[in-house]
Amino acid sequence: MGIFTRAKESLQSKIWWRRLGINILWLLTIIFAAEWFQARNHPSGQLDPIFLKPLARLDGASSPLIESQDPLTLVYAFAPWCGVCRMTAEDLNDLGGVVTVKPLALSWESQESIKQFVTEASLSAPVFLGDDRIHGRNLKIEAFPSYYLVDAKGKVLYSWVGYSTTWGIISKSLLFKNFLID
Repeated sequence: MGIFTRAKESLQSKIWWRRLGINILWLLTIIFAAEWFQARNHPSGQLDPIFLKPLARLDGASSPLIESQDPLTLVYAFAPWCGVCRMTAEDLNDLGGVVTVKPLALSWESQESIKQFVTEASLSAPVFLGDDRIHGRNLKIEAFPSYYLVDAKGKVLYSWVGYSTTWGIISKSLLFKNFLID
């Protein structure tokens, strides 16, 4: 194999890697643009103080949805009848402590429907019982599931809607936890 053949193969390999990198960047840009578009009406900035007050949970206890000792909280707004919510709720158990997960049940008819959802989805985090007129309206929920990354002061850092993988949630959480929280 001659030196020119090796040089040509090396150049082709570099071009291939560069093209792959550019394609990955385009894909990530499209994903984030779609997420932004879907969540464009979600609140940005400070959440309503109602989220800092104790809220009833499915287990009978009550606690605030956003707590100051949690540097980053993922508020996962779901509906028990939502099929996509059933697929994504189980993934919340696999976040490995990267973010504090606070599932918020909305658009529910009975606590039994929420209990059935929690059992079927094997959801381990305590579930908060939200009120559509208060919590749903303040979060500007238009579709389920909706995700909100919130800092300890109650500021929404990022939000998105729809299906999300465990790795998608972890990567977004780590990005904000390590680089973008004051």
